[in-house]
Amino acid sequence: MTLATNPYGMPPGTVLLGSRLLRPLFLRLLFLFSACLVPPAMAETGGKVLDHYHNPARQTYAGGQPSPGQLRALAEAGVQHVINLRPRAEQGGFDEADAVTAAGMQYHHLPIAGGRDINFDSAAKLDRLLSQTADQTVLLHCASGNRVGALIALRASMAGVEKEAAIAEGKRWGLTGLESLVRQRLGAAEAAGETSEQ
Repeated sequence: MTLATNPYGMPPGTVLLGSRLLRPLFLRLLFLFSACLVPPAMAETGGKVLDHYHNPARQTYAGGQPSPGQLRALAEAGVQHVINLRPRAEQGGFDEADAVTAAGMQYHHLPIAGGRDINFDSAAKLDRLLSQTADQTVLLHCASGNRVGALIALRASMAGVEKEAAIAEGKRWGLTGLESLVRQRLGAAEAAGETSEQ
């Protein structure tokens, strides 16, 4: 069968991508190709494992509160530990510890209730947890990733990282609205000469 010249001025015999026959095939190929571009853990939940998702370090995911389905998907993708920075009062009846252990992961809880908990003591506790889970895949979360980034910035400062670089590291992990508080903490510690001695 010979096709007549199409309305786009293409020569006879040219099959347009918009053809009813080729459109489904093209869409399937596009979907399959795009799935190859998504990391395995993200592919399990439609391309988005967590709200405010970050992958700031090897084998570490950081971000906002995962749903029960996302926790299962992360476990299937190889996440072994979940570190939750949200206090129980923020969980709204959701028993994350049970959901995590039911999915086959280990649960760690370091409640950071607000600004008073954004301090070097909390950052040191987080550092110990991350050291204990080194070489294993970890999900570190709060509600949005903001508290995660705040403690990571303080942790970087404790390791001797300069103030602006510590803030930048915190932002890589999710620091947003708590930046001014972190700057206050870093400034106070700098004035007292404490950051690298924690």
